[in-house]
Amino acid sequence: MTDPKELAIKANNLRRENKYQKALEYYKQSWDILKDAYTGAGLLHCLRKLENYEHAASFAKKLIDLFPTTDWVKNEVAWTLISGPFKQANSFAEVLIESEKVEKITSNSIILKQIAFKLSKLANNQENWEIAINWLKKVNPVDLSKDFIKETKWSDKSQWKYNYYKTLLKIGRFEEIISIIDESINEFPQIKEFFLNLKAKSFKESEKYEESAKIYEELLKYKNDWWIYKDYADLLMKMNLMDTALRMLYRAAILNKSKKTMVKNYNRIGDLCIELGKDREALFHFILSKLIREKEGWTVSEDLISSIQKLSNSYPDISEINSINKIFSLCLEFWETEGYIQTSSQKMEKLKTKTFKGVLSLGRQNQLFCFINTKNESIICNKSILPSNIKDNDQVKCEAIPSYDKKKQKESWKAIKVEKI
Repeated sequence: MTDPKELAIKANNLRRENKYQKALEYYKQSWDILKDAYTGAGLLHCLRKLENYEHAASFAKKLIDLFPTTDWVKNEVAWTLISGPFKQANSFAEVLIESEKVEKITSNSIILKQIAFKLSKLANNQENWEIAINWLKKVNPVDLSKDFIKETKWSDKSQWKYNYYKTLLKIGRFEEIISIIDESINEFPQIKEFFLNLKAKSFKESEKYEESAKIYEELLKYKNDWWIYKDYADLLMKMNLMDTALRMLYRAAILNKSKKTMVKNYNRIGDLCIELGKDREALFHFILSKLIREKEGWTVSEDLISSIQKLSNSYPDISEINSINKIFSLCLEFWETEGYIQTSSQKMEKLKTKTFKGVLSLGRQNQLFCFINTKNESIICNKSILPSNIKDNDQVKCEAIPSYDKKKQKESWKAIKVEKI
């Protein structure tokens, strides 16, 4: 008969090599004889790693009853409780019940961090956010590693700090964030844009709009991420700078081509276009949102359907488009020509208008854009801003702002106001 202690040693060696199935066989043989804490903890570890959660859960209950004070047992049981079904759970109440069971077993900061993150992610009201912040406080950040996790720029400690500030933002403790977040901005320079964004949001919610805008303007000097433009657009709408907000949302759409993650922003673009009197552009974006939602099996709201119906009477040619790729390419034309002012170095410039005189070239009827040909420039113009009495080859005067000709890779101009001479 093989010595059960030798079986346990073999099992431990195999477990360290991540050979969990083979290790499990040895652990079972050893456990049947020894029934000691360390063999049991190793067996439970293998069950968890092999994702045999049902068996692991029942064995964990038995193990903690037998060895309630053994640290390895307590940690393995705790990890089992927050694995599998816990990770997939979407109910705040259910997760909280399981979390309270874990807290009775261990005070391990890494385990409590996982629970706190889960609760903060699922929280969706004031009461839940207060609970989540209390769980985050149970974690001692001094115990968390500053080493990067796998191939990311995040560490356990920076993740905890970010979640803590984000939850404070949810419960309205803006001044507290503003007063302490600079420490994390300096501590984690490789991801400081995420902390700066939370600081900017805190200023925005405190109605300190100018301070918030300064942060976004600084961020955009060295970061070109879609979510920064999206959040900056939120601020600009608060400041009633709707035209600039729309350009920010267009830029976000250019940078994030994932239709599924951007679908809510397509709706926001449509709503903002309506507010600015850009009904044709609004309809393009509402239809894009509707088609994506239908393809993914998501609910199409009554408000969205109603908005499309109201606009379709004026633009029947657009309302007949039922191809996501087709409507997306048409929206992309808006984004690339109406987006915020861009130089070849990808930095923002202040808007400077200039007046031009030239001849209007309407082009094909189904084109969204036309051109005003001057002696030295060919200025792009969205047809939606043209006066109703204007015709092809008319002499016109326009106000234009700097733009960027993507095809020719050079600075250009875009008309924002046109009148017949």
